[in-house]
Amino acid sequence: MEIPLPPELMDPDLSTDSTGNATVSSVGLYTNGRYSNAVAAPEPLNMPFHNQHSESSVVSASPTSDTTRTSASLDHNLTNDRDRDSTFLSSASTPSFSRTASQSPPALPPPGVEGGGTPNAVVNKDPDANKPPELKKLWKPVRTNHTDFNAWTTLLTYVELQENVEAMREAYDGFLLRYPYCYGYWKKYHELEKRFGQAEQSERVLEQGVTAIPLSIDLWMYYINFAKERYRGVAGEGLIRQLFGRAVEAMGLDFKSDELWDAYIEWEASIGQRRNVFTIYERLLRVPTLHYHRHFEEFQKLVMGAAPAEVMSSEDLDLLRPLVPEGEDPDSSMRQMIIESRRPIYKLTEAEVAKRWNFESNIRRPYFHVKPLEASQLKNWSEYLAFEMEEKQMNRIVFLFERCLVACALYEEFWRKYLTYLKSENQTDYIRYAYQRVCTYHLSNRVGLHLEWAAFEEEEGSMDNAVLAVQNGLKQLPQKPILALRHVGILRRMQSDPEQVMAAFDSYVSSAEDAGLVEFFLVKEARYQLKLKNDKERAMQILRLGLKKDPTSVGLLTALLDCELQQMPLNVPALVALYEEILAIPELGLEQRMQFLERKLHNLEDFSLDIKEIHAAHQQYYALSMQLTRGKKRAFGEDDDELTGESSVKKPFEAPSSLPTTPMTTPAVVPLASPLGYPAVTVAPPSWPPMLGVPPPAAPVMPAMTFPGYPPPTAGVPAPLPTWPRPHRLPTASRSPRRRPSPGTPINCDF
Repeated sequence: MEIPLPPELMDPDLSTDSTGNATVSSVGLYTNGRYSNAVAAPEPLNMPFHNQHSESSVVSASPTSDTTRTSASLDHNLTNDRDRDSTFLSSASTPSFSRTASQSPPALPPPGVEGGGTPNAVVNKDPDANKPPELKKLWKPVRTNHTDFNAWTTLLTYVELQENVEAMREAYDGFLLRYPYCYGYWKKYHELEKRFGQAEQSERVLEQGVTAIPLSIDLWMYYINFAKERYRGVAGEGLIRQLFGRAVEAMGLDFKSDELWDAYIEWEASIGQRRNVFTIYERLLRVPTLHYHRHFEEFQKLVMGAAPAEVMSSEDLDLLRPLVPEGEDPDSSMRQMIIESRRPIYKLTEAEVAKRWNFESNIRRPYFHVKPLEASQLKNWSEYLAFEMEEKQMNRIVFLFERCLVACALYEEFWRKYLTYLKSENQTDYIRYAYQRVCTYHLSNRVGLHLEWAAFEEEEGSMDNAVLAVQNGLKQLPQKPILALRHVGILRRMQSDPEQVMAAFDSYVSSAEDAGLVEFFLVKEARYQLKLKNDKERAMQILRLGLKKDPTSVGLLTALLDCELQQMPLNVPALVALYEEILAIPELGLEQRMQFLERKLHNLEDFSLDIKEIHAAHQQYYALSMQLTRGKKRAFGEDDDELTGESSVKKPFEAPSSLPTTPMTTPAVVPLASPLGYPAVTVAPPSWPPMLGVPPPAAPVMPAMTFPGYPPPTAGVPAPLPTWPRPHRLPTASRSPRRRPSPGTPINCDF
């Protein structure tokens, strides 16, 4: 599905389809002075910059030809304006997010290589080795945690005060690679380059800045003002007009973009290009902005203060002249027709402004900051996005998501919501561009996003891009084994040469900094050979190579045993020989040796046909246990607690407590009745030991106990509590005083 560019952002010389809207195939993105045909991701900040604004390009820019191009673009029929303007709100735009002109995003650098280069190049383990002590000290916290914003600002403050341009560039490049939405630091970077006398480089910094954060009016205005100062005269008009065009294309839909539109109109008017001013108003009147009413009033002043021939092309005038009533002034009549034909557009814009006014007025922080947003701000963004998605205007939905992701760049939920929407619209290039930004710059520490990006590329059939996505994740998170496994899995699903898969495994084994990771990758590599390639010998060879470096690795030794245990049929002699080899390793401790010996006994009891072999293993276990039980020999399956008489724990051969056990004799059932009538309790006596011979007859069943004067309890139903009869009380006067009974006197309980 293509995203047509809305009329309010259309460049006048673009080709259109049958509906009058330019499409992605004919428009693309305005980058470096020309339009690309696909949405591409921005180049990394440290990649070589190709300057399109050289002196030769400025000299070749012709304001006359540009003016002609602009005026010739107004070839639409004014009688069709109402139809086109009534449908523009349902069209969608392609906001410019990139300056690259390639059909696909640029290849990401391999892990560990900054800005491209050879993957096998030797990388200095300590990039700060040659720095001064103070600078090295400031770099240390940001190397440890690249998300420490305060550490970065401290480093930048230090390099700003030094007279070292290379140190300054390294610090700013590193910071802006992590926080590209900090537009103020792009301006600082530019000023520092100017201070060092690097005019060309300072312009490149601004170009990189508007590429990294195209939704910053402040940065665009700063860039344009710089261009006005540097490229004066007629020769620079073409370049400045290009910058204004790019800025309007990127930011024209912003609700508060009036400053940019006003600057564009003011500049064109300052050089006497009224026809260009009229063209800009034609686009601006369709954009819901904060000062939409003022724009329409100024448009009317422009039309009423100039002759129609000064603001419109001859083709448009030829269409208007036949509509002028006889006897009226042609110019005055045509002015009124021009204004009245734009009034419905103004009404539509006014309605769109009213829909968005509350959402826009509740946005308190539209720029990026590392501090968390308030809950009310997050709620407002969510509701605003929901509103735009209900309106189903793709241009505004995409643009609002991009605005939201400047302020909420560190909130994964908004990135996922954006990706979900793009996937529902099958916007592959936009999805890829969003994944690249969130995984490379903003949330590079989220493993799940890296995996999702790789999965998306693989589902699209772009296996090479999937590999690049995983490699980008490994560059950000080099010690995450799940990313390495995904890389190997992609190579395996690509039906790659097995040696290429093995080479990937070997590279991760050699680059692992932790012994646990080395063991993890070796086991995975051996399992790949054993299960998928059915090569037991090579699998065991891989594990033995790892054991040469760490002979006591329980994981590798266990995997080595599993290689034999997985064979069908099982080779018991080979398995026993492998156990003997492991038990003979001198570096193994006593506890580790006991663990493998217990496992050997389990396997022998399960698979061996030689009782002598089983008995010898038990004797070996019995002898070795003496060293662990402080001189007390222990048989296999016997715990220390049994030797001391304490409560025992579960033994290796002890059945789990959840399994039912069959008693040796049938126990006698002894039901006991509760005095208060609760259900009877069944008590089973202990089993009769078999060594005492034949057990005696079972005890008879005891009848339920009852109490005098109470009915027997009903089975399963608690008997009601008895009602005690109240004793007959004599009158107070006739009662005799109470006397304590003498000892031995029976007590009469009858009342």
